[in-house]
Amino acid sequence: RKRQDLLTLTGETDASRRFALGLVYQLFLPYNPNNLEMGAHAQAGLVLDVTPKVRPAIRLGGAYHLSFLRINALFDLYFLEFGKGGAPAWRVLLGAGIGL
Repeated sequence: RKRQDLLTLTGETDASRRFALGLVYQLFLPYNPNNLEMGAHAQAGLVLDVTPKVRPAIRLGGAYHLSFLRINALFDLYFLEFGKGGAPAWRVLLGAGIGL
């Protein structure tokens, strides 16, 4: 099987007030989603929160796939924004989805 990789542009929201754009490179382990096989991918890229506040972040993450079902774990590091104690701000996102 051949390796597959993608460059993806996403729009993300929490359906309340947050909206962000993401540009990430996804590297997939070899698998065929049409045969109910399991697979995974890793990703790295950039995220730009647009509302409620403009702020850039670096994204690292991964996903587990079972055919058209996916579970994601993403980590965003806001390298220009610092919290208490001088540590960079960060966010963890967990999600599940269905792909067609």
